[in-house]
Amino acid sequence: MSTRLSTPVRRSAGESRSSGRIRTLGLICAVGGLLGAASVVPMLAVPPMVGPDRFSYPFTAGWHIAAEVFFALQHLTLLAGVVGLAAYCGRYGSRLVRAGLVVTGLGVLTLVGCEVLAATAAYEPSDSPWAMTVGSLYGVAMLLMGVGLLIAGLVIARRRMLTGWARWITLATGGYVFVILFPAVFGPNVAGRLAIGGWMLAWAAVGWAVARAEQDDGAVQSR
Repeated sequence: MSTRLSTPVRRSAGESRSSGRIRTLGLICAVGGLLGAASVVPMLAVPPMVGPDRFSYPFTAGWHIAAEVFFALQHLTLLAGVVGLAAYCGRYGSRLVRAGLVVTGLGVLTLVGCEVLAATAAYEPSDSPWAMTVGSLYGVAMLLMGVGLLIAGLVIARRRMLTGWARWITLATGGYVFVILFPAVFGPNVAGRLAIGGWMLAWAAVGWAVARAEQDDGAVQSR
């Protein structure tokens, strides 16, 4: 039998509306994560249109710009999950969770900005100063997201703000950045793409955990 170590600080009069918003935000994140994971398939399946010496590899500049616009919009769906998780966990009054999710949100926005900047580097050689600057900014975005998720995830797991597998998914998604994602993106292109796809699946799980949080909470409290 599962029990909570924490209980919500309070329930607002508009709890049902709030629950609906949280569920919607979670579902947006879940769908966005799945789309991000699915995007790995064409990235790996399409034959390279240019050589690896181009920043737009494996696409031509035009296709690269289109892909970056898609990625920027897709990454914004992750922010919905962060906001939904913050809204749900905010009821437990944890400053550490709030701080961790703020850092995560800044990381997501930085990642969106990286995709926009990457579109401007579509015609650049891969070793040009601008291309290398844009590439390094991705590391900053991933670092912020990883650290933020780890901070929030540790508290969520310790205080059992979520139940079952959902209790651990925020922590696991943050740890994934340092254990799998960072090593893979600095390796072969295929490994990096697959690691990104796996990370997006983890984000889809975060979104699903947020979408089901109210339902699972009610089930636990009724036991």
